[in-house]
Amino acid sequence: MPKLSEVLGSLLRDLAESRVAADSLSKQYADAYSQDPLLSHFPVPRISVKDVTLRLRFAVAEQVIAQPNVQDKEFIDRLWAERVAGAMLPSLLAAMGAADQPEVADRLNAKIAQLAASRDLAISSALSGSASEATRRTVALLVSARNSLPAKLRAKLPADRIFTPAAQRGVREALAEFVPKAQRIVAARAALRSELDIVIAKAELQQVPESQVQELTVTLGADDIHLAGPPSLVGK
Repeated sequence: MPKLSEVLGSLLRDLAESRVAADSLSKQYADAYSQDPLLSHFPVPRISVKDVTLRLRFAVAEQVIAQPNVQDKEFIDRLWAERVAGAMLPSLLAAMGAADQPEVADRLNAKIAQLAASRDLAISSALSGSASEATRRTVALLVSARNSLPAKLRAKLPADRIFTPAAQRGVREALAEFVPKAQRIVAARAALRSELDIVIAKAELQQVPESQVQELTVTLGADDIHLAGPPSLVGK
């Protein structure tokens, strides 16, 4: 069975080739008009396609859904590290009454980013439904970042008995918001690697229940069909 990507690629290739054929025909007309004393006074006929809509009816014969891989995990880990070091920090400091300490925030932010780059914060387990380990490791990172600050800056933050509970609440809230979005991102990245075999032949489609027949419509504008620059620029 053909893959959906192969069918779409073939349609787009044929569309490009039709543009080539139309240009070749226009050239033939231009040559003929230039050689005729009367026709040379008339414009050369040429058809311009502004938009093209392709409607494909198909049925899914087989699908192979890709599983998350190491690159997906690394990508989500980076997103969470950025979330902890970025958007979560201001709200956390505000909850501890330290929102007006820009020097502390900058130093703490830099240290969090440094530590997060070298630690596994167990985000994969959070995406699988258990956020307890990710919470524990992220809070430990925040506490380590706080304790690594110079004493002068550390004194501007609440003591550990206040800092740690606030960090736990902040991390739990951030994870509750982050996990659903991360799950959608992982699914989307896996979908890009998935394969979809389809049935497109009319005779075969007639044997498929109408409820199982899918339809895909692709509309291309004139700018989308231009695959290269003018001939004088190609190859330069």
